[in-house]
Amino acid sequence: MHLALTTMQRRPVLTSELLSLTEHTMREAARQLDAEVEEFHGQADHIHVTVSYPACVSVANLAKQLKGATARAVRRSRGTTEAVWSKTYYAASADAHSSAKFDQYVEHLAQPVNN
Repeated sequence: MHLALTTMQRRPVLTSELLSLTEHTMREAARQLDAEVEEFHGQADHIHVTVSYPACVSVANLAKQLKGATARAVRRSRGTTEAVWSKTYYAASADAHSSAKFDQYVEHLAQPVNN
């Protein structure tokens, strides 16, 4: 599954330290669901994650658990009670063939807009 999460109002709050914390927390939360974060890419206002998970876990529950765990960790780290993630998320099925396209997409996002 390819999940994309955006910060509340696309605010650029995810520093490199918070992205690292988010990735670590997301990997731990996924393990609790017998899932695995295969790829993690992030920028200041959003993240993209590829996750493999068991069929008994719904996409909605997967997103809820990952968003909840990471939001708590980020709020604790920042010493705030503000919402971290937008209520919405993007989810699409992914397979071995789409992994290369995903990598190209994320690389494109990391390029400066005004070259």
